[in-house]
Amino acid sequence: MPNIEFRLNKLVGKRRINFHVIFSNEVDVYDIEREFLESIKFVYEAEPQAGDEKRSLTKENLERLGRKLKKEHKNFKNEPDIVIGLKNAVVDDEDIMQILSNKKSIFKGKYLIFVPADEDLSKISWNGQDHQTRKLLIQKCDGLIASNQNTIEWALGYKHPGKTRKEKIRNFKKEFKSLKPCIFGSDAHSLEKLFEPDNKKYTWIKADPTFEGLKQVIYEPEERVKIQEKNPQEFYHKPFFSSITIKESEIFEEGSVKFLDTSIKLNPNLVAIIGGRGTGKSLLLDAVAKTFEKEPKNERAQSISIRNDDFVVSYEKTDGTKIEYKIQEQNVLDYLHVYQGKVKDIVDPKLPEHLDSEIKGLLNFSDVPQRPFSEEEINRLINEIFEIKGFLEKKDSNGNLINSLSFIEQEIGKKKKLINNITTKENTELIEKYSANLKLIDKVEKMKENLELLSKELVSFQEEKNKIIEELNKELSSDNKLPLLDFKFYIEKILSINNNNNEYLEEIRNENKNIKDEFRKKGIIGDISTLLEQVKKYQEEIIDLENRKDEVIKKEKDLMQKFSIISNFVEKLVESYNDYVINVERSWNYLKKGKEDWTEEQKTLVEKLLSDIKVKPRISFDNKIFYEKLKKCLNLRMFQSTKEQNQEDRIKEVFNIHSEEDFINLLKNKKMININSEKFSLSEILDKNLFVKDGTKDFLKLLLIETSSYWNVISEVYYKSKSLSQLSVGMKGTMYICLKLATDPFIKPFIFDQPEDDLDNDFIMNNLVPIFRKIKKYRQVIIVTHNANLVVNADAEQIIVAENNNECISYKAGSLENPDIRNEICKILEGGEYAFKQRERKYSFPIQKEEVD
Repeated sequence: MPNIEFRLNKLVGKRRINFHVIFSNEVDVYDIEREFLESIKFVYEAEPQAGDEKRSLTKENLERLGRKLKKEHKNFKNEPDIVIGLKNAVVDDEDIMQILSNKKSIFKGKYLIFVPADEDLSKISWNGQDHQTRKLLIQKCDGLIASNQNTIEWALGYKHPGKTRKEKIRNFKKEFKSLKPCIFGSDAHSLEKLFEPDNKKYTWIKADPTFEGLKQVIYEPEERVKIQEKNPQEFYHKPFFSSITIKESEIFEEGSVKFLDTSIKLNPNLVAIIGGRGTGKSLLLDAVAKTFEKEPKNERAQSISIRNDDFVVSYEKTDGTKIEYKIQEQNVLDYLHVYQGKVKDIVDPKLPEHLDSEIKGLLNFSDVPQRPFSEEEINRLINEIFEIKGFLEKKDSNGNLINSLSFIEQEIGKKKKLINNITTKENTELIEKYSANLKLIDKVEKMKENLELLSKELVSFQEEKNKIIEELNKELSSDNKLPLLDFKFYIEKILSINNNNNEYLEEIRNENKNIKDEFRKKGIIGDISTLLEQVKKYQEEIIDLENRKDEVIKKEKDLMQKFSIISNFVEKLVESYNDYVINVERSWNYLKKGKEDWTEEQKTLVEKLLSDIKVKPRISFDNKIFYEKLKKCLNLRMFQSTKEQNQEDRIKEVFNIHSEEDFINLLKNKKMININSEKFSLSEILDKNLFVKDGTKDFLKLLLIETSSYWNVISEVYYKSKSLSQLSVGMKGTMYICLKLATDPFIKPFIFDQPEDDLDNDFIMNNLVPIFRKIKKYRQVIIVTHNANLVVNADAEQIIVAENNNECISYKAGSLENPDIRNEICKILEGGEYAFKQRERKYSFPIQKEEVD
């Protein structure tokens, strides 16, 4: 591109100012020479009391000036005429600007003015007499030629007076009319110096290598140009989708629509996909989603049936390696995909659990707090409870609860009466002794059995383990050999105890034999053997009953222990819920502070995203859901409606659960249930006639397993101090996207299909556009949109235009500065031309305050 450097007739300090005019390569050289240069006048000669003689800025006139000066000043004689003329001719910047602005048909929009700044403009004194000269030159230029970092920041308004960055920029533009991008070159005066600036201060411009590309630095003076040694693209290595390759193929099974051959290299920053209705702009992202099994819930996306090799997505990792993913394979890739309509689905007021679940997921929390026992453990506990209850509630053919303590005591009493009925005063003492001996015999026999069983188990254990020890000893050194097990002492001791038991049994049996003899000596008439056999039979039955009584007592104690476990379960669950609330709050606060390895810009970005959002976790008990589920367990005939109460109210009156506290007390086995004005605990009502068949078990499962459906920690979200119920759908969507980006802000690509469908327009322009401008440094952003502001003012690095010709879909890509792409934006996107004008005025002096804000 032609760059003409003019020496102006102005001095700033002791330095003469140069004026650079960079022309578009589209301007004809003839027009530059004839319509521009030859129209500029320079002072050739002056006379007293006469006007200056001016001549056109042509090569011939410059040579004439050189020859004239060489005659008048001998020190010039050794240099060519043209060099002396060029060194000494000066022009007026006003002439330059007037010529360019007057010949709009030739030059409008096809030139840029840059002025060198050889000093640190942030530190120079503006108090001298050249204040206005310097200011006017900077006001009329498009940018500066400078590499000093302080000057670069000064030209972007950062060092200007003001409390905030926005105010500093506003004040700078008010004084200097626009922000000034800085570029720098080699200023080569020899071939060796060409393309090698001092200190390797290369100028990197993010744009097409055209004049329109260079022009972008005027509209994006901070983001589009950097002066440094290394490529700014290497500043932050991020993974990104690097290309999409499509072979001509039918998209759906019915074959009415197809993709044409397309290969798109994707920019790693902000990519905007645009197109008219039905052109396939969202379809492209649907196919990407299907490639990674992130299919949207719309019918179109789910019906995509492209063959495996006909749609390939390439992904470049941070180390530069690339991976190809084919659409029909089972691919796994961690990236953020917000499909069309997903935001509205998440923030649907009818399904608040969606947003709650999403928030917990964003903060890396499960939907429900961790339970102290697994579902398997709870099911086992419930089964054990009902196994015990089955034992305690067992009935005989007459409907007697044969394992109730009252029934057993009654039966023991009956057996004792039968013994009393067959005895007299004379033989009562002998009978009682005989019965006591029978009890002892039973007790000792059981002891013998247990000791013999223990002895056998010891022998078996000894043999088994000694074989293992012998094998190990083969590998061990003599110093480390293990001694063999020897339970001889225990076995012999058991044998000795059982010998004593045998002797004791012999004594007791002899004593009972003597009792029989005693009966005969007393002359008792009757069948003594039958009498004693009857006594023995009743006594054995009494022993059995007493053993069963012990078992019942143990079972009842065990049952209460099970309910103690339930009480312990709920205490631990409450503790888990409270810990969950604390951890969510802690994670939220941690998120707002940012991570240690984030830059200040990253932390500021996340802080801004979350500035209007508050997340307050709280424990919630939903009575409505609890009673809806409870009704399924109940025998509803027991809760018939009356004139005074409907069925639901009667159920609530009986179960008396109105809050989280009531629920906890029920599980702690406190008397909560009202039946006929009497209160019962959880353990007491399970055998009441309140439930359908198997309803009691379902009731316990409801209390212990299904708790999360009605008792949970929910995340209450406030946006701009308003609760969700007070927000519009657009504000909810805005809040959700801020959360989504803040909790997962960097590295992973972010795909967003038509954000304007879900978000407030005010948020898009004032918040989402600045957010996209920042996060694209740290992650690839791909959007489908029909909002020109998201494309133009967010300065999308790449535009992909979707086209549909007779159901044949294709895509073409280019930059904002590409004239064809710009035309497509203005044609397709509503307000496209206005968005460009807005952007082009953004860094100029604002006509209205709102344009800056």
